[in-house]
Amino acid sequence: MLLALWGAGCVTYQTNISLRDVALLYNPSATSLHPEHLLYHTSDSSGLLLTRVFTKELLFNQANATGGLQARMRVRYRLYNSFQSSTVVDSASVVYVMDRANISDEFVSYLPIEGMGASQRYVLEVFTTDVYREKSSVQYIIVDNTSSLTAQNYLLTTHPDKYPAFRGYKNLGEAFSVRYSRRGTGDLFVTRFEPDSTLPAPPFSTTARDSVVLQRTTVLRQRYDESTPQRFERTGVYLFQVDTLAPGGMLVNCFHDDFPYLRMPAQLLEPLAYLTTTEELARLLAHPSQKIALDNFWLDAAGSMVKAKELIRVYYNRVLLANVYFTSHKEGWRTDRGMLYVMFGPPSRVFKTNLGETWQYGKTPSPENTFVFNRYPTRFADENYVLVRKAGYRNLWYRAYDTWRAGKVFFFEN
Repeated sequence: MLLALWGAGCVTYQTNISLRDVALLYNPSATSLHPEHLLYHTSDSSGLLLTRVFTKELLFNQANATGGLQARMRVRYRLYNSFQSSTVVDSASVVYVMDRANISDEFVSYLPIEGMGASQRYVLEVFTTDVYREKSSVQYIIVDNTSSLTAQNYLLTTHPDKYPAFRGYKNLGEAFSVRYSRRGTGDLFVTRFEPDSTLPAPPFSTTARDSVVLQRTTVLRQRYDESTPQRFERTGVYLFQVDTLAPGGMLVNCFHDDFPYLRMPAQLLEPLAYLTTTEELARLLAHPSQKIALDNFWLDAAGSMVKAKELIRVYYNRVLLANVYFTSHKEGWRTDRGMLYVMFGPPSRVFKTNLGETWQYGKTPSPENTFVFNRYPTRFADENYVLVRKAGYRNLWYRAYDTWRAGKVFFFEN
């Protein structure tokens, strides 16, 4: 495997990130490449950008000097002071050459990041490119270097092989390890909280809550040892900390087996909360056969098996993607962004700032189809977003509701 590396210093671009439409972040069909990224602080001023790609998404061809099947992947980053800044604090790029004969299904790269100031926040823009296919993906990571106790100072890994875990959730009984970058000995505290199963209020409601309150049940103190496997025996929200007297720590969720997928009838019934009344959902959940209740719901809405299968495919694919994109201290489909994603589909346009996100649907932006999410970091979730609710959203919400209940997929024409 060969690589070529280059770096650049301080550069100023004409436009900042906040002015760019980044809707492709939440639309998997917009690109053929779907990498995952992590940032792990290794000191007060440096870190590692970890990138995982699925090699089946890369184009392998023989247009090279060896005549063998090869792929080329480029990982490039730019470090900004904020979404609103046009000045690049640091940047680098690396190209990986992969031989089909000796590459596995997943490939992880480690790219050093230098020059971060202590007690600072940044925005990391990461481009991953399939060089031969000329297709790219972009992702944004809010870098929190405000202390040595923030979540990005911890790394979740598989056990026993210590492979980076790019998603912050685990199954019951699944072995994993926790690495803390600043020391190899000391205490590690694990606090369990009851999962937050509340549903977001509709977008036109005036009773939504901004705060996040989870019920703490247990605190376990153990000797920090990266070689000792961790396992969850109960579902819950778990906070790993080396210091319980200061803010910080890493959150790891254990919702149910196979998360972010929904497999069991009860799991598949719960997201119907957006398409039912409270009483109707209670009857579905209390049915002697939840599988029959689920099937009958979709058949009654669609009118035929063929149409029901299409409704189910689209609706639960949106639930799955909401879990992938928006999970924080609760399942992604239960969040404000997840609610709109499930009901309306991927937004047509997305604009990000340090303060939050703005989503727009349809060909022409209007107050009715523009949604603002304010970012409220909490001890449980740095990426906690709360919708600014408005009474004017009522008609759109019920238009989507009625469309689904009439056996049709609701979506906006772009």
